[in-house]
Amino acid sequence: MYFTTRFDSPWVRLAASMYMGYACTDLLLMALHTQLSTKLYVAHHCMSLYCSFIGMFYPCMAFYGNITIMMELSNPSVFLRYLLMDFGYKKTKLYVVNGVVMLVTFFIARVVVTAIGTFNLVKVMATQDDFYELPLQVSLCYVSGCLLFNSLNYYWFVLMCQGFVKHISGKKD
Repeated sequence: MYFTTRFDSPWVRLAASMYMGYACTDLLLMALHTQLSTKLYVAHHCMSLYCSFIGMFYPCMAFYGNITIMMELSNPSVFLRYLLMDFGYKKTKLYVVNGVVMLVTFFIARVVVTAIGTFNLVKVMATQDDFYELPLQVSLCYVSGCLLFNSLNYYWFVLMCQGFVKHISGKKD
């Protein structure tokens, strides 16, 4: 499959603008409620702002704009997890079912999709001179975004797997 570096997709630009609003709102919430913010979440959201800015204003590599949106498909189960914990439902069947759904959706939406995206980015970098003609801020966005998001997603997935193994083995906190 051939991925083009120059492609203007109004739908990707629209999705990037909506994602930028989401990332701004999340950062504002983290600033107002510091218990929500960690260095990893702040780094994730700052890079998200940068990537969504690039997606909105540079007509290139629309495939990666879509990957960013695909990663967000795991968020409903992640957010529900926090709500269930906060409202005291940690020892319920719903919490366990949500944990399985979260693990599966996170694996598909963040681990598999980003691995495919990384593979394709490396392929584009290796086979297409067009990539090196992109503005520096654009190519920097794709490479550094790929590194940061992959690192964070794989780290968080490992933590989820460890929690799953603890639950299955019967070891409690």
